[in-house]
Amino acid sequence: MNSNRAAAPLFVTINVTGICNLRCPYCFFQPRLEQDMPLESFESVVDQLARAEVFFLNISGGEPFAHPKIDQLLRIAHQRFRHVNVLTNGTLLRPKHLAAIAEIVAAKRAFPIQISLDAIDPKVNALTRGAAEKVLRNIRTLSEIGANIVVAIVLTRSNLDAVVGTIRFLSKYTEHFHVMEVQPVRWLRGADDDLMVERERLERVWREIRAVRDELGLYIEIPSDTPDEDIGCACGAPCMAGYSHIVVDPDLRVRPCDRCVETFVGDLSYQTLAEIWAGKPIRKVLDSPIVYCRRADQKMDLNQACSTRHGPGATQLSI
Repeated sequence: MNSNRAAAPLFVTINVTGICNLRCPYCFFQPRLEQDMPLESFESVVDQLARAEVFFLNISGGEPFAHPKIDQLLRIAHQRFRHVNVLTNGTLLRPKHLAAIAEIVAAKRAFPIQISLDAIDPKVNALTRGAAEKVLRNIRTLSEIGANIVVAIVLTRSNLDAVVGTIRFLSKYTEHFHVMEVQPVRWLRGADDDLMVERERLERVWREIRAVRDELGLYIEIPSDTPDEDIGCACGAPCMAGYSHIVVDPDLRVRPCDRCVETFVGDLSYQTLAEIWAGKPIRKVLDSPIVYCRRADQKMDLNQACSTRHGPGATQLSI
C-alpha cells in the first residue's frame, strides 16, 4: 500500500438516500438503492468520520433532498465538519430546506452546493434531466440566501451546442462550474450510446468553454485541464478511489469511489472506519493495476474486474 496514503480518508461521500425523483439516462448509481439512511446511522457515521479527522464531507444520493430528514442531516454535518458540500439535482428544495441552509450560511458564512443542470432551455434539459424552470428558480433563491453554488453540466449530444449559452446565463448567479463529458454506464449495456459525443466535437466545445471562462473570469473545471486527461477520474482529477476517498451508501456499505457501484470494501454496520481503511479489500483495490474509469474504449472499468462477497466474515474483494 502506498506509504503516502493518509491514516484516514481525506474526502468521504455519504449517499444519504438512493431515492431520486429524476431518471437521468447517464446516472452511474444503478441499479438504484431505493432506501434512505436512518438519522441514527448518519449520526454514527458522521461521528466516526469526525473522530478520524476527515477533512471534507460530501452529501449526495440519489437525490439528497428526497430524504425526509435532510434538513436535520445538513445541520448535523455542518456542526461536525467545517467543509461540507451537497450534490443535488436542484428540483426538490422546500422552504424548510432553504431555512436550514440560510441558518447554516448565517453561522458559517458558507454553504457549498453543487447543482446539476444540463441546459437552461427546458426542452434541451428535458432530454437528459428535466424541471429546468424549477432548478433555475432554486439557483436564484440559493444565490440570494448566500449559498456557494457550483453548477454541474454533463456534456451529451443533446446539450453540446447549448453549453456556452447556459454558462453565460448562469454566470449572474455563480462563477463556479463543473463541466464533464458523459461516461458510459456499464449497467445500461450500451443503452446510453446515443448520448456519447464524438471526440472532435468535444474538443471544439472545450475550446469554446475555455474562451468564455477567460472572457468572464469564471472558475470552470473541465477534464481536459488535466495534463493527461485519460488518466484518473472521469471528472478529470487524479484517481482517489480508496486512496483518499470512500463512499458510504444508505445501507452503510462502503465503496472506494462513486462510480464503482458494485465494488464494496466494507460495511459500517458491523465494521469501524479504521478496520475498513486498513482492510484487505481496500488494499486490493489500491494494489491492483486497474484504471477505474474514463473512456470505455481505452479503459477497463473496475466493476468489470472486481467481484465481492458481502456480509459479516465475507468482505474479501477479489481482483
